[in-house]
Amino acid sequence: MAALFHAIFSADMTWRQTMEDAHRAAVQVAALTDAQLIAIWAGILDTDEMTEEQRAVIDEMERRNLDF
Repeated sequence: MAALFHAIFSADMTWRQTMEDAHRAAVQVAALTDAQLIAIWAGILDTDEMTEEQRAVIDEMERRNLDF
């Protein structure tokens, strides 16, 4: 029973940290200018292995309806 609790608790903590990282990235990216977003987007080389920050940049560009 303790092992099951630990597994569930560990998964929950991992999920919470992921959500906090994504939220933090979104807040930081929202403060960037359009030009800064485009410059960061242009530097993303591997769209299959993006960081939370890079995903947040693309999300923000879509939210602002920027062409990329």
